[in-house]
Amino acid sequence: MQLYYYSIFFIVMALYTSRLLTVAIVFVLLTIGAGAFFSYKSMSKHALKREELNFMGSKGWSWFDEKRRVQIKRVEGDLPALRKVYVDENYAALLTISDSGRYRGFVFFDEPCEEGSAITETKYYGADGEQNIDVLHCIQGKLVFMKSWATPPETRWEGNVGDFSFSVSLEDWDLKPLQKAYYKSRAVLI
Repeated sequence: MQLYYYSIFFIVMALYTSRLLTVAIVFVLLTIGAGAFFSYKSMSKHALKREELNFMGSKGWSWFDEKRRVQIKRVEGDLPALRKVYVDENYAALLTISDSGRYRGFVFFDEPCEEGSAITETKYYGADGEQNIDVLHCIQGKLVFMKSWATPPETRWEGNVGDFSFSVSLEDWDLKPLQKAYYKSRAVLI
C-alpha cells in the first residue's frame, strides 16, 4: 500500500513539475518574442533616422532638432543649411542664407530627370491677370524648386508645379544658426 502512495506522490510531483516547466517555457518564449519585437522596432526607428540623414545620397547632415526632424549641415568655409526630409512624399526642403543676406529655399524631389531640363507652369493671380511662372529645374539629376526671401520666410511654404507639389511648415524651424553664421561671416575686425 505504501508503494501505491509513493507512486501517486511521484505522479503528482511530475504533473506539478511539468506545469511549472510549461509555465517557465511559455514565459521564456514570451520574453524572447517581446525582446525580438522591441529590438525590431528600435532597429527600424534607427534605420529610418539614417535614411533621413542620407536622403537622396546627401552626406554630412546631422540632427539639429531631432524631435521636429530638422537637420543641419555645416561645411567649412560655407554658410550652414537646414533641411527637413519628407520621406513619404519623396522630397526634402532646404533653407540657407546667401552671402548677400537673402534667405534661399530649395525643394529637392527624389525624381530622376535629364540634366538641364525644366518643368514650368504659369499661374494667374487676381482680376488683373498678374502671372507668375513656377519652374522646377533639373540639377544633378534631381528636380529642384527654388525661392528666395529678403526676410525670414513665412510660416508655410507651398508650391505646385506640374505633378509635383510640396507643403513645408516652417514655423518649427529655428533659423538662428543660419542668422548667426551669416552675421559672423559679415563681421569685420577693427
